[in-house]
Amino acid sequence: MKKLKMFDKKIPTKNYFIVIGTSILIIVLTLYLRVFYLSYKAYSNNDSYFTFKKVNQVTKDDFEFIFTEAADNILYIGYKSNKYYSLERKLYREFEKNDLLDRVIYWNVDDYLNNNEYISILKNVFPEAEILPAPSLIIINKGVASETIKVDEEILKSKKIKELSEGNELK
Repeated sequence: MKKLKMFDKKIPTKNYFIVIGTSILIIVLTLYLRVFYLSYKAYSNNDSYFTFKKVNQVTKDDFEFIFTEAADNILYIGYKSNKYYSLERKLYREFEKNDLLDRVIYWNVDDYLNNNEYISILKNVFPEAEILPAPSLIIINKGVASETIKVDEEILKSKKIKELSEGNELK
């Protein structure tokens, strides 16, 4: 009887290099995608969705003249928070769906959260309005705050954004 050899065929060294090269490429690609995902997640959760989408923004110094020049706007008062990121994304989509994005102005109040300093700033600019804690919307018609709305899941369910787009002042 003929003796069986286990490794009768020789595997060319070229195949070893192909397997090693492919393995290294897969590992490097996996690590790159993981780092990209983690940095994107960290960036998106540490910033407002409105900042990420490049919506018109205002600073405290711009308040005096911006609302007199552009009379009919929606001022969104918000801050960076993991809690509100998904809510802001839904709110942005509602503004986009109702063609109101060009009227939305975003004010990031992260620097003014201590002792609710932003509320006193807003009361100086809009003395006639009831100022609600952030996140909130202030509807501005002819340079005057006509309505203040607390931003939460209920505002999205109530179709209030659609009503704003149907109003003559903002469209």
